[in-house]
Amino acid sequence: MVINKHKFLIIIVIYLILINLGFLLKVNWWQMRSILVLGWLLIIPGWLGMLVLKVRRIEFWEYLVYVIGLSLVFLYGLGLGLNWLLPQIGIKQPLQLIYLILSIDLVVLGLLSVIWFSKLRIRWRLSWPKLSLLDYGLGILAVTFPILSVLGTVILNNHGDNYLTIAMLGGVGVYVLLLVGFKDKVNNFHFTWGLWLIALALLLMTSFRGWYTTGHDNQLEAYVFKLTQTNLHWDIEDYRDPYNASISLTILPTILNVWLQINNEYIYKLVYQLIFAFTIIGVYGFLKRWAGKVAAFLSGIVFMSFPTFINDFPMLNRQEISTLFLILTLLLTFNKKINPKVRNLLFILFGFCMALSHYSTTYVTLALWVLTYIIFEIMRSKILGLKKKLRLKRNTPHFLSWQLIVIVMSFTFIWNALLTDTTAGLNRVIADTYQNIGKALSQDLKSGGVLYSIFSWKQLDTEELFNNYVQASVNEIENKPNRQDYYSQEIYAKYPFQVVEDEKIPLTSWGRQLAGLGIDAYKLNYFARQGIAKLLQVLIMIGVLVLFIRKVNRQQAIQPEFLAMCIAGMMLLILFIVLPLLSIEYGTLRLFQQILVVLALPIVVGLFTVFKLGKENIRWWFTALAIVFIFWSLSGFLPQITGGYYPQLHLNNQGIYYNAYYTHLGEIRGIKWLASHLKNNFVIQSNFATHAKLRSNAGLFSVKNLFPATIHKDAYVILDYATVTKRNDLVSIKNDLVTYNYPLTFLEDQKDLIYNNSGIKIYK
Repeated sequence: MVINKHKFLIIIVIYLILINLGFLLKVNWWQMRSILVLGWLLIIPGWLGMLVLKVRRIEFWEYLVYVIGLSLVFLYGLGLGLNWLLPQIGIKQPLQLIYLILSIDLVVLGLLSVIWFSKLRIRWRLSWPKLSLLDYGLGILAVTFPILSVLGTVILNNHGDNYLTIAMLGGVGVYVLLLVGFKDKVNNFHFTWGLWLIALALLLMTSFRGWYTTGHDNQLEAYVFKLTQTNLHWDIEDYRDPYNASISLTILPTILNVWLQINNEYIYKLVYQLIFAFTIIGVYGFLKRWAGKVAAFLSGIVFMSFPTFINDFPMLNRQEISTLFLILTLLLTFNKKINPKVRNLLFILFGFCMALSHYSTTYVTLALWVLTYIIFEIMRSKILGLKKKLRLKRNTPHFLSWQLIVIVMSFTFIWNALLTDTTAGLNRVIADTYQNIGKALSQDLKSGGVLYSIFSWKQLDTEELFNNYVQASVNEIENKPNRQDYYSQEIYAKYPFQVVEDEKIPLTSWGRQLAGLGIDAYKLNYFARQGIAKLLQVLIMIGVLVLFIRKVNRQQAIQPEFLAMCIAGMMLLILFIVLPLLSIEYGTLRLFQQILVVLALPIVVGLFTVFKLGKENIRWWFTALAIVFIFWSLSGFLPQITGGYYPQLHLNNQGIYYNAYYTHLGEIRGIKWLASHLKNNFVIQSNFATHAKLRSNAGLFSVKNLFPATIHKDAYVILDYATVTKRNDLVSIKNDLVTYNYPLTFLEDQKDLIYNNSGIKIYK
């Protein structure tokens, strides 16, 4: 079947008419309208934009990532434009459906007109690829992953077992081994389609946990989304905070909600995960420039194996969207197939949208770009003799130009510092880091994630961390001018508490067999994960060194500027480990996940170098086997098989993440009851997790501390599901979660119980 320009334009017009008729007639059989609308919003504007810009000769899957990115640019631009222009003419709710439909229709019709009257030649030949039984088998296996993921979460949410999620994680490992083993006999689409399905399955198994918003940052993300969605208008004055300055959390989800007309929770739980999953295709396309399909595929698996991708990214929606824009800028940076002017334009657009999506991702990316530029400048100079060794020609141009860096940096400053005035946190971090620079070796100003660095095998001393935190909290109350409003030391000293060990999964039959051999399942999994963390860092150094040597010896056509970017990524990691406060404010693990966009390939190259076992196919198979082991360990598959280790949210209805971040129906009911019964001049106290749920579900603010010494005599005190049912509370100290046994008798003796259900207690 051949599609020419006329047929293509007719198809798009019919699509447009169907979308508009669906809303006019209010038809949405089996959610088909919502599905068609999602495709319309995420594909059509970007596709038409790519045609107008004459971007061609790019592989289908990489092209699709550009299309989705450019569609998001259109949605950002239209949303901001309507949000600013329509109130100027008296329209107070500019993000209503009618205005969105009219504006997007006009954009699409305008782009169609440009294509129709241009000399653009469109001719696509559509045909079904020739697939073997092996292709069909692997394809069907990959399709089962997101299905098993969703069904597994549904069963877990209904207090069932985790066998479907376990089967999915095991199946992913088998799929990777089969694909690498038959790499020369299967269709290349497996290396992209398979990656996307795996990414989607891993994201959904966390995002679909719970029937409400389950997570940490996404609670406040849901709050700012609801602010804009309720008003159908975004205004930074409604809540001056970096979260509310992130268009990825305000205007974008509101547009999607208005168009798709689905529950707010599922914009983040489902739609954002569908979008973010395409990031892995971008990672594959970017790294495939420097290596073959197998190395790029395995690099993608490494990127998805890191715990932050599985456990935290589905709770960091703003970072998901910004990471997609980050990888789009990297795809463009080294793309020679796109006209330089068009490439620069797209780079600026994607860079701007990254800045609009998430402040921290943008700051880290700008640091990566600046370091890359400086390092490549050193390479181009005669310093260290690198110019001669790398055979760089005189005045070799940068792919990443300083002009583009300055433009994106300037826009970031204008948006965050001038237009939204939300840089107070950044300024504080810079000032505090500078003041404490002499304490670079002190663990007191670093998060527990630093202990995973190659230089440490030390375990986090949670008891010392907790005791210092408690003492600081007590001292703060003792020094308050209204000290009499809190309970005396004579009273609160009667209710001691201490750190308790986090709960562990019961030993399985496999774990008991290991115990019979004298092997402790906990220690086995603990040292495996610690060892993997350090192994990854060693492999990065080996991989970068190997890539450098291959370039010097002309064994690999790799860009020296990519090597500079790898070195820049390593330097950023070292800075976050060494400098005080940075690892607390942003998180070393989150940084490592972001830098893996670049450094995943050196890890694979390092493994391939280590396995010097003769034939190339054998080396690739052993490399894949090692990566699958890393994936199974970090995803919780192996710890779940043995038992005896800490449970993970996507596999269990227990564990520290479940206790802190899972939202129960009883909690929702209690929060709504409290919101309707509050008295004037109230104070609410809760733990940090309930603080986020209060803000997300009722717009309430609470003091994040439940220690008896810190309880205000007139405060409402709200206890969440975990504290009520297990009598254990959680505190977040420098991004590390610590469990302690909560002295519930203190509240029973000193306050009145005014609300109680199966998931929450409220005292006054």
